[in-house]
Amino acid sequence: MNSRVEHVEHVEGEVQQMTATTNHVKAVELDDRFSEEAKMLARLAPKASMEAVRDAWARGLSVTVLEGGKIVSIAPDGTRTFVKEVNPL
Repeated sequence: MNSRVEHVEHVEGEVQQMTATTNHVKAVELDDRFSEEAKMLARLAPKASMEAVRDAWARGLSVTVLEGGKIVSIAPDGTRTFVKEVNPL
């Protein structure tokens, strides 16, 4: 099996954890104040994000995410590298 594919499969759980962040976006669907376009984006964003992460890891690239007020880079092998702490909004 291709080693990059193995790495992607190895960190598949990382993608699932990232969906927790997108669950907040899904809440937009429940609010009538938002346009239909915003609601559609909220429905499509989680899948598009997961596909982008898988594609980056398959190419051997790291993905940068926000986790609990910290910017973290996640390599295809699952290695996390702290980048910077950010102030919450």
